[in-house]
Amino acid sequence: MTTPVRFQGNRMFLRSLRKANPRVVVSYRDAGFGDNLLAAANAWRYARDTGRDLAIVWAPSRYVADKSVNAFAQLFDLPESLEGVRIHVPPRVDSLSRRRIAYPEDYVLLYFPHPYQSCLYYAHRFCLHAPYLWRMSDRLSDRYRQCRSRRRLDIEERIRSGAVVGRATVVANGCFGPTPALKPFFDALRPKPPAQALIDAFARQHFAGKRVIAAHVRYYDKKMLASNHTRYWIDAEEALRECVRRIRRAVSKIEGDEHVIFLATDSNWVHQRLSSQFASVVTYGKTFGTDSTRELHVQLPVETAQATIVEMFLLAQSHVLVRYPGDSWFSYYASLYAGAVIGDE
Repeated sequence: MTTPVRFQGNRMFLRSLRKANPRVVVSYRDAGFGDNLLAAANAWRYARDTGRDLAIVWAPSRYVADKSVNAFAQLFDLPESLEGVRIHVPPRVDSLSRRRIAYPEDYVLLYFPHPYQSCLYYAHRFCLHAPYLWRMSDRLSDRYRQCRSRRRLDIEERIRSGAVVGRATVVANGCFGPTPALKPFFDALRPKPPAQALIDAFARQHFAGKRVIAAHVRYYDKKMLASNHTRYWIDAEEALRECVRRIRRAVSKIEGDEHVIFLATDSNWVHQRLSSQFASVVTYGKTFGTDSTRELHVQLPVETAQATIVEMFLLAQSHVLVRYPGDSWFSYYASLYAGAVIGDE
Protein backbone atom coordinates (compact mmCIF):
# COMPACT_ATOMS: atom_id res chain seq x y z
CA MET A 1 0.00 0.00 0.00
CA THR A 2 1.28 3.44 -0.90
CA THR A 3 1.35 5.80 2.05
CA PRO A 4 -0.42 9.14 1.44
CA VAL A 5 1.71 12.25 1.53
CA ARG A 6 1.88 14.01 4.90
CA PHE A 7 1.13 17.73 5.12
CA GLN A 8 2.70 19.79 7.87
CA GLY A 9 3.20 23.39 8.84
CA ASN A 10 2.25 26.07 6.36
CA ARG A 11 3.10 24.20 3.17
CA MET A 12 0.69 24.93 0.32
CA PHE A 13 -1.77 22.07 0.74
CA LEU A 14 -3.25 22.04 -2.76
CA ARG A 15 0.14 22.25 -4.42
CA SER A 16 1.50 19.37 -2.31
CA LEU A 17 -1.63 17.36 -2.99
CA ARG A 18 -1.25 17.75 -6.74
CA LYS A 19 2.34 16.56 -6.52
CA ALA A 20 1.24 13.49 -4.56
CA ASN A 21 -1.39 12.56 -7.15
CA PRO A 22 -2.50 14.79 -10.02
CA ARG A 23 -6.03 13.34 -9.99
CA VAL A 24 -7.89 13.96 -6.74
CA VAL A 25 -11.31 14.68 -5.27
CA VAL A 26 -11.37 17.24 -2.45
CA SER A 27 -14.40 16.91 -0.16
CA TYR A 28 -15.40 20.06 1.69
CA ARG A 29 -18.67 20.86 3.44
CA ASP A 30 -19.59 22.87 6.55
CA ALA A 31 -23.12 21.89 7.55
CA GLY A 32 -24.49 19.33 10.01
CA PHE A 33 -22.38 16.28 10.87
CA GLY A 34 -24.60 13.83 9.00
CA ASP A 35 -24.63 16.07 5.94
CA ASN A 36 -20.85 16.53 6.03
CA LEU A 37 -20.18 12.81 6.36
CA LEU A 38 -22.52 11.92 3.51
CA ALA A 39 -20.70 14.46 1.34
CA ALA A 40 -17.34 12.86 2.22
CA ALA A 41 -18.70 9.36 1.61
CA ASN A 42 -20.02 10.35 -1.82
CA ALA A 43 -16.67 11.95 -2.66
CA TRP A 44 -14.95 8.69 -1.67
CA ARG A 45 -17.28 6.69 -3.92
CA TYR A 46 -16.59 9.05 -6.81
CA ALA A 47 -12.85 8.79 -6.21
CA ARG A 48 -13.05 4.99 -6.17
CA ASP A 49 -15.11 4.82 -9.36
CA THR A 50 -12.90 7.27 -11.28
CA GLY A 51 -9.44 6.24 -10.04
CA ARG A 52 -8.68 9.32 -7.94
CA ASP A 53 -7.26 10.10 -4.52
CA LEU A 54 -9.56 11.57 -1.87
CA ALA A 55 -8.75 14.54 0.35
CA ILE A 56 -11.17 15.42 3.15
CA VAL A 57 -10.88 19.05 4.21
CA TRP A 58 -13.24 20.54 6.79
CA ALA A 59 -11.42 23.85 7.06
CA PRO A 60 -12.71 26.36 7.77
CA SER A 61 -15.24 24.54 9.93
CA ARG A 62 -17.89 25.64 12.39
CA TYR A 63 -16.85 22.76 14.66
CA VAL A 64 -13.41 24.10 15.63
CA ALA A 65 -12.45 27.60 16.75
CA ASP A 66 -9.19 27.68 14.75
CA LYS A 67 -10.25 27.92 11.10
CA SER A 68 -6.92 26.58 9.85
CA VAL A 69 -7.53 23.26 11.65
CA ASN A 70 -9.06 20.46 9.63
CA ALA A 71 -12.05 19.48 11.79
CA PHE A 72 -12.33 16.04 10.17
CA ALA A 73 -8.74 15.23 11.18
CA GLN A 74 -9.48 16.34 14.74
CA LEU A 75 -12.74 14.42 15.08
CA PHE A 76 -12.55 11.23 12.97
CA ASP A 77 -10.18 8.51 11.83
CA LEU A 78 -10.10 6.72 8.47
CA PRO A 79 -7.56 4.25 7.10
CA GLU A 80 -4.91 5.62 4.74
CA SER A 81 -6.40 3.60 1.90
CA LEU A 82 -9.94 2.32 1.41
CA GLU A 83 -10.83 0.01 -1.50
CA GLY A 84 -7.95 1.36 -3.54
CA VAL A 85 -8.55 5.05 -2.74
CA ARG A 86 -5.67 6.83 -1.03
CA ILE A 87 -7.09 9.17 1.62
CA HIS A 88 -5.41 12.44 2.59
CA VAL A 89 -6.55 14.23 5.76
CA PRO A 90 -4.22 17.14 6.57
CA PRO A 91 -4.23 18.35 10.19
CA ARG A 92 -4.08 22.00 9.08
CA VAL A 93 -4.66 23.84 5.82
CA ASP A 94 -3.06 27.09 4.68
CA SER A 95 -5.29 30.13 4.13
CA LEU A 96 -5.01 30.26 0.32
CA SER A 97 -5.89 26.58 -0.09
CA ARG A 98 -8.81 26.98 2.34
CA ARG A 99 -10.16 29.83 0.27
CA ARG A 100 -9.84 27.94 -3.00
CA ILE A 101 -11.55 24.87 -1.56
CA ALA A 102 -14.34 26.58 0.39
CA TYR A 103 -15.14 29.21 -2.27
CA PRO A 104 -14.26 27.69 -5.64
CA GLU A 105 -16.70 29.98 -7.46
CA ASP A 106 -14.82 33.18 -6.68
CA TYR A 107 -12.52 33.19 -9.71
CA VAL A 108 -12.65 32.63 -13.44
CA LEU A 109 -9.34 31.92 -15.08
CA LEU A 110 -10.12 33.97 -18.15
CA TYR A 111 -9.76 37.10 -16.02
CA PHE A 112 -7.98 36.07 -12.83
CA PRO A 113 -5.40 33.32 -13.49
CA HIS A 114 -4.99 30.96 -10.58
CA PRO A 115 -2.45 28.18 -9.96
CA TYR A 116 -5.16 25.53 -9.51
CA GLN A 117 -6.50 25.77 -13.05
CA SER A 118 -7.52 22.14 -13.19
CA CYS A 119 -10.38 22.46 -10.70
CA LEU A 120 -13.60 21.19 -12.25
CA TYR A 121 -15.45 24.25 -11.00
CA TYR A 122 -13.47 26.38 -13.46
CA ALA A 123 -14.81 24.55 -16.50
CA HIS A 124 -17.52 27.15 -17.08
CA ARG A 125 -16.72 30.32 -18.96
CA PHE A 126 -18.63 32.94 -17.00
CA CYS A 127 -17.73 33.54 -13.39
CA LEU A 128 -16.42 36.75 -11.86
CA HIS A 129 -14.61 37.25 -8.59
CA ALA A 130 -17.46 37.67 -6.11
CA PRO A 131 -16.24 40.82 -4.26
CA TYR A 132 -16.18 42.76 -7.51
CA LEU A 133 -19.89 42.13 -7.92
CA TRP A 134 -20.66 44.34 -4.94
CA ARG A 135 -19.83 47.30 -7.18
CA MET A 136 -21.72 46.01 -10.19
CA SER A 137 -25.33 46.16 -11.31
CA ASP A 138 -28.03 43.87 -10.00
CA ARG A 139 -28.24 42.36 -13.48
CA LEU A 140 -24.62 41.18 -13.37
CA SER A 141 -25.03 39.97 -9.80
CA ASP A 142 -28.07 37.92 -10.80
CA ARG A 143 -26.15 36.48 -13.74
CA TYR A 144 -23.32 35.48 -11.45
CA ARG A 145 -25.67 33.77 -8.98
CA GLN A 146 -27.42 31.89 -11.76
CA CYS A 147 -24.08 30.76 -13.18
CA ARG A 148 -22.91 29.59 -9.76
CA SER A 149 -26.12 27.67 -9.17
CA ARG A 150 -25.84 25.93 -12.55
CA ARG A 151 -22.23 25.02 -11.86
CA ARG A 152 -23.01 23.52 -8.45
CA LEU A 153 -25.85 21.45 -9.88
CA ASP A 154 -23.54 20.30 -12.67
CA ILE A 155 -20.77 19.05 -10.39
CA GLU A 156 -23.25 17.42 -8.00
CA GLU A 157 -24.85 15.52 -10.87
CA ARG A 158 -21.44 14.43 -12.20
CA ILE A 159 -20.47 13.06 -8.80
CA ARG A 160 -23.80 11.29 -8.29
CA SER A 161 -23.58 9.66 -11.71
CA GLY A 162 -19.87 8.83 -11.47
CA ALA A 163 -19.16 10.70 -14.72
CA VAL A 164 -15.51 10.75 -15.76
CA VAL A 165 -14.18 14.28 -16.28
CA GLY A 166 -10.90 15.53 -17.67
CA ARG A 167 -10.18 18.04 -14.95
CA ALA A 168 -7.55 16.78 -12.55
CA THR A 169 -8.88 18.27 -9.29
CA VAL A 170 -12.54 18.01 -8.35
CA VAL A 171 -13.85 20.08 -5.42
CA ALA A 172 -17.03 18.46 -4.10
CA ASN A 173 -18.89 20.69 -1.65
CA GLY A 174 -22.51 19.97 -2.50
CA CYS A 175 -25.20 18.15 -0.53
CA PHE A 176 -25.40 14.47 -1.41
CA GLY A 177 -27.87 11.85 -0.26
CA PRO A 178 -27.20 8.24 0.77
CA THR A 179 -26.80 5.18 -1.46
CA PRO A 180 -25.94 1.57 -0.53
CA ALA A 181 -22.53 2.00 -2.22
CA LEU A 182 -21.40 4.30 0.62
CA LYS A 183 -21.43 1.69 3.39
CA PRO A 184 -17.72 0.74 3.17
CA PHE A 185 -16.85 4.35 3.97
CA PHE A 186 -19.01 4.33 7.11
CA ASP A 187 -17.74 0.86 8.09
CA ALA A 188 -14.23 2.32 8.15
CA LEU A 189 -15.15 5.56 9.94
CA ARG A 190 -14.10 5.85 13.61
CA PRO A 191 -14.32 8.65 16.18
CA LYS A 192 -11.04 9.90 17.56
CA PRO A 193 -9.94 8.05 20.77
CA PRO A 194 -11.19 10.73 23.24
CA ALA A 195 -14.73 10.52 21.83
CA GLN A 196 -14.56 6.72 21.52
CA ALA A 197 -13.65 6.48 25.22
CA LEU A 198 -16.76 8.51 26.11
CA ILE A 199 -18.92 6.32 23.87
CA ASP A 200 -17.60 3.13 25.45
CA ALA A 201 -18.01 4.47 29.00
CA PHE A 202 -21.62 5.53 28.42
CA ALA A 203 -22.49 2.20 26.80
CA ARG A 204 -20.97 0.23 29.69
CA GLN A 205 -22.91 2.28 32.23
CA HIS A 206 -26.32 2.37 30.54
CA PHE A 207 -26.54 -0.31 27.83
CA ALA A 208 -24.85 -3.35 29.34
CA GLY A 209 -27.23 -6.32 29.67
CA LYS A 210 -30.21 -4.39 28.27
CA ARG A 211 -32.05 -4.07 24.99
CA VAL A 212 -31.42 -0.59 23.63
CA ILE A 213 -34.07 1.55 22.01
CA ALA A 214 -32.49 4.66 20.54
CA ALA A 215 -34.55 7.65 19.45
CA HIS A 216 -33.20 10.53 17.42
CA VAL A 217 -35.57 13.48 17.18
CA ARG A 218 -34.49 16.24 14.83
CA TYR A 219 -36.43 19.34 15.89
CA TYR A 220 -37.26 22.10 13.44
CA ASP A 221 -38.90 25.33 14.59
CA LYS A 222 -41.42 26.87 12.21
CA LYS A 223 -39.50 30.16 12.38
CA MET A 224 -36.42 28.60 10.80
CA LEU A 225 -35.82 28.82 7.08
CA ALA A 226 -37.95 26.25 5.28
CA SER A 227 -36.26 22.90 4.67
CA ASN A 228 -37.27 19.29 4.04
CA HIS A 229 -37.77 18.97 7.85
CA THR A 230 -40.27 21.84 8.10
CA ARG A 231 -43.31 19.75 7.15
CA TYR A 232 -42.77 17.40 10.09
CA TRP A 233 -43.08 20.23 12.64
CA ILE A 234 -45.99 22.31 11.28
CA ASP A 235 -47.92 21.08 14.33
CA ALA A 236 -45.26 20.62 17.04
CA GLU A 237 -47.59 18.91 19.53
CA GLU A 238 -48.71 16.38 16.93
CA ALA A 239 -45.09 15.80 15.95
CA LEU A 240 -44.27 15.05 19.57
CA ARG A 241 -47.20 12.64 19.81
CA GLU A 242 -45.90 10.86 16.72
CA CYS A 243 -42.49 10.53 18.37
CA VAL A 244 -44.15 8.98 21.43
CA ARG A 245 -46.10 6.55 19.21
CA ARG A 246 -42.92 5.46 17.44
CA ILE A 247 -41.02 4.92 20.68
CA ARG A 248 -43.90 2.88 22.11
CA ARG A 249 -43.91 0.78 18.95
CA ALA A 250 -40.18 0.19 19.47
CA VAL A 251 -40.82 -0.85 23.09
CA SER A 252 -43.49 -3.30 21.94
CA LYS A 253 -40.93 -5.01 19.70
CA ILE A 254 -38.89 -6.03 22.73
CA GLU A 255 -41.71 -6.36 25.26
CA GLY A 256 -40.71 -8.49 28.21
CA ASP A 257 -37.00 -7.72 27.95
CA GLU A 258 -35.26 -5.20 30.17
CA HIS A 259 -34.68 -2.15 28.04
CA VAL A 260 -33.35 1.38 28.06
CA ILE A 261 -34.38 4.30 25.84
CA PHE A 262 -31.48 6.40 24.65
CA LEU A 263 -32.75 9.82 23.51
CA ALA A 264 -30.73 12.12 21.28
CA THR A 265 -32.25 15.44 20.24
CA ASP A 266 -31.15 18.98 19.44
CA SER A 267 -34.05 20.56 21.34
CA ASN A 268 -34.32 21.02 25.10
CA TRP A 269 -38.10 21.22 24.75
CA VAL A 270 -38.22 17.82 23.06
CA HIS A 271 -35.74 16.46 25.60
CA GLN A 272 -37.91 17.50 28.55
CA ARG A 273 -41.22 16.39 27.05
CA LEU A 274 -40.08 12.94 25.93
CA SER A 275 -38.10 12.28 29.11
CA SER A 276 -41.29 12.82 31.10
CA GLN A 277 -43.20 10.29 28.95
CA PHE A 278 -40.97 7.28 29.60
CA ALA A 279 -39.39 5.97 32.78
CA SER A 280 -36.29 4.41 31.27
CA VAL A 281 -34.86 7.34 29.28
CA VAL A 282 -31.13 8.06 29.39
CA THR A 283 -29.38 10.92 27.62
CA TYR A 284 -25.85 12.09 27.04
CA GLY A 285 -25.30 15.44 28.74
CA LYS A 286 -24.77 18.44 26.48
CA THR A 287 -25.58 22.13 26.26
CA PHE A 288 -28.75 23.18 24.46
CA GLY A 289 -29.11 26.50 22.70
CA THR A 290 -31.50 29.17 23.93
CA ASP A 291 -32.72 30.37 20.52
CA SER A 292 -35.31 27.97 19.09
CA THR A 293 -35.15 29.69 15.70
CA ARG A 294 -31.54 28.57 15.14
CA GLU A 295 -30.27 25.02 14.82
CA LEU A 296 -27.92 23.73 17.50
CA HIS A 297 -25.03 23.15 15.10
CA VAL A 298 -25.34 26.83 14.16
CA GLN A 299 -25.72 28.17 17.70
CA LEU A 300 -23.12 26.09 19.55
CA PRO A 301 -21.11 24.13 16.97
CA VAL A 302 -17.78 24.10 18.81
CA GLU A 303 -19.32 23.51 22.25
CA THR A 304 -21.44 20.53 21.13
CA ALA A 305 -19.17 18.91 18.53
CA GLN A 306 -17.86 16.08 20.73
CA ALA A 307 -21.26 15.37 22.29
CA THR A 308 -22.79 15.20 18.83
CA ILE A 309 -20.29 12.57 17.71
CA VAL A 310 -20.88 10.56 20.90
CA GLU A 311 -24.63 10.58 20.28
CA MET A 312 -24.24 9.61 16.62
CA PHE A 313 -22.23 6.50 17.46
CA LEU A 314 -24.34 5.56 20.49
CA LEU A 315 -27.46 5.58 18.31
CA ALA A 316 -25.76 2.97 16.13
CA GLN A 317 -25.58 0.53 19.08
CA SER A 318 -29.36 0.20 19.32
CA HIS A 319 -31.47 -2.89 18.89
CA VAL A 320 -34.31 -0.68 17.64
CA LEU A 321 -33.70 2.80 16.23
CA VAL A 322 -36.46 5.41 16.06
CA ARG A 323 -35.86 8.22 13.55
CA TYR A 324 -37.92 11.39 13.44
CA PRO A 325 -37.85 12.58 10.76
CA GLY A 326 -36.87 9.41 8.99
CA ASP A 327 -34.81 11.33 6.45
CA SER A 328 -32.57 13.15 8.92
CA TRP A 329 -28.97 12.71 7.77
CA PHE A 330 -27.72 12.69 11.37
CA SER A 331 -29.37 9.36 12.15
CA TYR A 332 -28.47 7.84 8.78
CA TYR A 333 -25.19 6.46 10.15
CA ALA A 334 -27.02 4.68 12.98
CA SER A 335 -29.61 3.28 10.57
CA LEU A 336 -26.85 1.27 8.87
CA TYR A 337 -26.07 -0.68 12.05
CA ALA A 338 -29.23 -0.74 14.20
CA GLY A 339 -31.03 -4.06 14.55
CA ALA A 340 -34.33 -2.57 13.35
CA VAL A 341 -35.39 0.91 12.27
CA ILE A 342 -38.68 2.73 12.80
CA GLY A 343 -38.93 5.88 10.75
CA ASP A 344 -37.80 4.85 7.28
CA GLU A 345 -41.33 3.95 6.19
